[in-house]
Amino acid sequence: HYDAEGKTPKGFRCVLEMKFRNKYYPEKLLEKSKLDYLMSMDKEIVKLYFVADEKGNYLFWLNEIKLPKIEKRYCPSTTLWSNKRESKEVYLLKESLASRINWND
Repeated sequence: HYDAEGKTPKGFRCVLEMKFRNKYYPEKLLEKSKLDYLMSMDKEIVKLYFVADEKGNYLFWLNEIKLPKIEKRYCPSTTLWSNKRESKEVYLLKESLASRINWND
């Protein structure tokens, strides 16, 4: 349910969900089911969401983020290049919620 685990720069255990997009979207989509799983883990674990797209890299610290309302979107059923689509509950995170943004030139 997440892509990587490790330690933060301050040595805290963390888990990381990552998305790599070929297209730029001003709001970064996070599936509610993925967030629910991460947040069900031990509260001491730092939960991070990393998005890379053609304009930059964005890091969201999920433990303390103020989430927007849930929306329904028609999305691919998996990230493994499937043509099958389904309705999913998602959060659309504004770039301003990211604590670290590196812009691609």
